[in-house]
Amino acid sequence: MSSEAVQKIKQSSFIVGIVFFLTVILLLIWGYNGLLNWAQDKNDAPINEVVIHGDFIYIDRDELTSGIQQKLDGSFFTLDVDWLRGQIEENPWVYAASIRKEWPQKYMSLL
Repeated sequence: MSSEAVQKIKQSSFIVGIVFFLTVILLLIWGYNGLLNWAQDKNDAPINEVVIHGDFIYIDRDELTSGIQQKLDGSFFTLDVDWLRGQIEENPWVYAASIRKEWPQKYMSLL
């Protein structure tokens, strides 16, 4: 083989390598974007169940559960647990609240 043929093979393999690298990068970006859109869509990962544990002396469990369900906005992944805990603790009969998400569609609170 002449040196020109070897040089052309090296150049073409370099170009193929760059095209492959850029293709992989674009596929990773596309996959990340698709996963992010899925995680943020509240219809794909909704919270369907609210479970509350604790002592209910001065407050009704069903009333508190319905109040929490009205304040739930977002999907399992986008729900701001700190904000929701603050909303629950605004109730004068709630001393402290502990919140936990359980995959796939459950939210648990301990009062």
